[in-house]
Amino acid sequence: MMSVLFQFFDPLHHCFTFPDYLLVPTLEEFSDLLGISILEQTPFTGLEEVPRPEDISSALHLKRADIVSNWETRSGVKGFLAKFLMDQAQQFWDNLDFQAFEDILALLIYGLVLFPNPDSFIDVNAVVVPQNFPSHIP
Repeated sequence: MMSVLFQFFDPLHHCFTFPDYLLVPTLEEFSDLLGISILEQTPFTGLEEVPRPEDISSALHLKRADIVSNWETRSGVKGFLAKFLMDQAQQFWDNLDFQAFEDILALLIYGLVLFPNPDSFIDVNAVVVPQNFPSHIP
């Protein structure tokens, strides 16, 4: 029995793969599980307009000057270093500004988990998603 099971083990991903079966929920099933209607929504394409510094500063509760001075371009992609956002989150935590802390923490999670980049770089896509879909972000 074990030898049969091990033929489906993928050591690279540390999981079992079954080529003829899709065991992952579909987008529609995820939307049903999360209670988010997706029928009338435009999907995220990654081609959205780069947000203005004013929009980012209001969404993240940061000064426009901080946004402009820390907005970097790496390999042609704009974004922030995670260290900058972590430092800002720590400042908000120390000042007991929990709403601002949560907004930056959400951006860090989006940037490091959903849109990972080398060198802990949070690219513009992680910044755009929370701005375009704010009602779906916990």
